[in-house]
Amino acid sequence: MHALPPIHDEFRDCEFPDLRLLDRVVRIARQLEVDPKASLPESFRNPSQLEGTYRFFGNERIDLGTVVAGHVSNTVRRVDVAKRALAIHDTTSFVFDGERDGLGIVDRSQQGFYAHACLAVSADGVRQPLGLLALDTWMRTKKKGKRTTEARRNEKELESDRWLEQSLAVEELVSNSTVLIHVEDREGDIYESLATRAQRGMHFIVRASSNRVVKLEGGGTQNVLESARTLPLRSKREVDLSERHNPFAHLPKTSHGNRQARTTQVEIRSGELTLRRPQRALRSSDLPKELRLNVVHVGEVDAPPGEKAGHSAGQ
Repeated sequence: MHALPPIHDEFRDCEFPDLRLLDRVVRIARQLEVDPKASLPESFRNPSQLEGTYRFFGNERIDLGTVVAGHVSNTVRRVDVAKRALAIHDTTSFVFDGERDGLGIVDRSQQGFYAHACLAVSADGVRQPLGLLALDTWMRTKKKGKRTTEARRNEKELESDRWLEQSLAVEELVSNSTVLIHVEDREGDIYESLATRAQRGMHFIVRASSNRVVKLEGGGTQNVLESARTLPLRSKREVDLSERHNPFAHLPKTSHGNRQARTTQVEIRSGELTLRRPQRALRSSDLPKELRLNVVHVGEVDAPPGEKAGHSAGQ
């Protein structure tokens, strides 16, 4: 594994309006690197350093893009050297206590904002983190609520567009000889995104949503997870499942229940399946009616009594 570069190198391509701001952000990063979980007052015990940090974050001449630009540039260089990397996309929320200006709604009642990040990881056996390729933030100013398909179709911008938009954006950053393999959880299983990527020849692994419909050779249809379980067996492997505590496990629509840690055997199956375009596809006129994709299913062979068998399918 390669040694990580000095923290100041990650900011060398940033274009701050004042060189003093570059010096300040390097000092902030070095201090936060000591204990990333610590709050600002805990990290900066010296009152003058803490005040300087607050002034930096409140400076209207800089924004998030300015601060991360140098790091993203370095990440691109590392990815191009590796020639092949995983581009792992996911969304997280930042929640804050107390009354604060400029924040939106998170999880219906809390205040904060959302961030959608793309982490590059080497696609070899080492799986070394190479850095961020993108970091996009947004806020909800009102509760999302339930909307009809027609109402969503009439919206110019959808939050779900972030999955495709970010993957297309990071593809533009790397050289033509570099291969990115986009990795997303089931929230990224959007037909529009899958079809666009397939048409562009992009590489991707997206965890399948349980309501995806497969078109069978005889003309019928089947749930994608049911079809995936019947694909040819490729391998068996022993894996460790971590313990899981879900405070919402008692709710009827919860996907993940509680689980005890255990070592178990899984079967790995793979093959091609034909996905049917959903009737509620928001941009159906521009999408193929069918999409032929490789699908991999990983399923637990013999779950202990009382435990739900672990399984997952990816496209």
